[in-house]
Amino acid sequence: MTMMYSLTRVEPVSRGGDPGRGLAATVQDPFWMLARQRQFGELAGEDAGSPVHVAFVQTEARFDGWRPESGALLPYSPVADVVEALVAGESAGPAHSTLDRLQAGRVLAAAVSSSVGGKLRAAFPLTVTPDSSRMLSRGATRFADGLAVAAAVAGAANETDAAFASAVKLPAADAKAARADLTAFAAWCRVTFGTGPNSWIPERLERRFELSVSGTSVLGAPGHTREKLDWYDFDFAGGTVPAASRNVGNARARTDDHPVSRSAAQPLL
Repeated sequence: MTMMYSLTRVEPVSRGGDPGRGLAATVQDPFWMLARQRQFGELAGEDAGSPVHVAFVQTEARFDGWRPESGALLPYSPVADVVEALVAGESAGPAHSTLDRLQAGRVLAAAVSSSVGGKLRAAFPLTVTPDSSRMLSRGATRFADGLAVAAAVAGAANETDAAFASAVKLPAADAKAARADLTAFAAWCRVTFGTGPNSWIPERLERRFELSVSGTSVLGAPGHTREKLDWYDFDFAGGTVPAASRNVGNARARTDDHPVSRSAAQPLL
């Protein structure tokens, strides 16, 4: 009787090629670990292990930018933006369907006044053919090519009001009045139709991106696969927060004459 054996060996894989960093098990926020130990009662032993005096310096810096892996640095506002929504963009390929352009045009029509909507429809018409469906043919008479408008708005985002008006083919007064609405519409198109930055890694089925302070990458998400982000989705990216962006404050708690001091640095979302 012939015997056959099949063996499978499981080996750890390092994304960066060097497992040294993971094996080192460095602690980037020792003060958080101390607080976590206190939360779970690990410092409440009868051998006098509980701290009785804690003094620390906390450095805070708000994130103001983000970038997809190997992408350009983009603005981020902790007040107006949601990280999950910003990084949810996914490239839809080099071309979009006419239905995509029609759907974007419907959202555009709801975002601006009827007067501005009509001028945009004349300047950015939907392209239909004789064999197009009745829905697309009728939609072309009511809505503009929404993705073409979004591309024009994105291209002139940092331009003057006069240059912006020329890009979107509107009178200067109309363009200035509708600029905020058009900018918000273009941001919606970037996420919804994949016209913006892409953090999706298809071969890994995950997203990779970094958060930055004053142009310096501080935290990175090397393998985000969920809808919600939390602190444990991030790794320290190695950047140092510029001194001008720091807000340093002192805190002190005392219950006895035995001091224990710690320092910590924690960027805030």
